[in-house]
This record gives sequence, C-alpha cells and structure tokens, in this order.
Amino acid sequence: MFARLLTIGVLATALLAGSAHADIMHWYWEVEVNGQSVDATVPVVVGAGDQVDIELWADWKPHRWGFAAGYFSISTQDAFFEAAETVNIDEDDGFGRNPSFADLQTENGTFMDSDTSGQMDVIDTIGVSQLPFFINDTYDSGNPLPFYRIHWSLASDLSKQISLIRSPTVVHGYLVGQVFADKWGTYLDYTPDDERLIFVPEPPVAAMLCLLLAAQRRRILI
Repeated sequence: MFARLLTIGVLATALLAGSAHADIMHWYWEVEVNGQSVDATVPVVVGAGDQVDIELWADWKPHRWGFAAGYFSISTQDAFFEAAETVNIDEDDGFGRNPSFADLQTENGTFMDSDTSGQMDVIDTIGVSQLPFFINDTYDSGNPLPFYRIHWSLASDLSKQISLIRSPTVVHGYLVGQVFADKWGTYLDYTPDDERLIFVPEPPVAAMLCLLLAAQRRRILI
C-alpha cells in the first residue's frame, strides 16, 4: 500500500516543486512521568523506577480534509533500551499506534539494532493511515492528533542524555506525512517539522545532598 502511495506522492511532489508552498506537518511529543504530565519541549529528567508514557502527536497547516497517512521510524540510542525494564509498544496493551490509524496493511513498528552494536536503537517501519472520508465511517478529521504511544519502564538510571526523534525507516528509507485534499482520497505530501524529545539522568544523590547542606548553611548564616 505505501509503495503505491509513495510512488504517487513522488510524482505529486515533482509537479509542485516549481512553486514554494507552506504545507507543514509538525510532529511533537507529549510525556507523562509516573502519571504526571511534564514539559516535553525541555529535557525530561528520569531515573530508575520511573514509568514513562511517551506519545507522538502531529498537527498540520493547512488542515484541508485531515490526516491521510504516515510512515516513519523512531530513532533513539542504545541507552534507551539498556536502561529499560520494558519498552512496550504492544497494541493489545494500549500502546503502539492509535487504533484509528492502525491499517492492517501497515506495521506497528519493529525493534531494530541499526548500528549492529548488539542493542536495539530504533522502532522501525511504523505505518499510520486511514481510508478517505467517503468510504470511512470512523473517519477522524481532528487536528492535532496522537499517532503513537510508547510505555518506557526504567530498571536503571540513564548513563547519559538520550533522545527520540521521528526519522526515515531503516528498511526502506520512508519518511511520509500526507493529508487528504478532498473527501474522495486525493492527498498531498506535507513537509515535516520534527521536534526532538530529550531525556536526561537524575542528578547524583551526593550532589543533591551537597546542595541541600549548602542551602541549610546559608539559612543558618542568615
């Protein structure tokens, strides 16, 4: 299915190449740590025992008839999996793709070791799509929308800063974001605008104790 979409999309892109346009699809992250929402636009502090829910969202301008299809991977570093007790993308558990966009002809994502280091570092071949309005009783024309969810249970502290970002698939090199131009299924490829999600280790306990002691000394002096 996506091979066909991509072929047509390439032709459409070539026809539009002569004129600049501002069809932008903005991909961004929403994060909860231990059930509490945090600001995902700044580095998120996590440590051993934390339960982290990560959601990938998108909005697009202009809206037209709504989201059509996307195909991508989520790239990270070895440490994301090394620190994990589990990385859960199982659709049966409520993770992975938004059920509204879980087309049976696409994939929910596969863990891959892209640099052959012996540790996973990519969730590859994620496909999200919906049929056009005129043949889809559950058509979702919303904007923005959530598309992918990861549950990250940490067994150990991070050894370094790590990040997640939407990227081309390892297997095919696809990075697709398409919007329906009409109710009949005509679609357009949108230019991606991707935010990077960053996680950082908790400050060492010793350093935190030093800061507390310093604060107590200042209060005593005052």
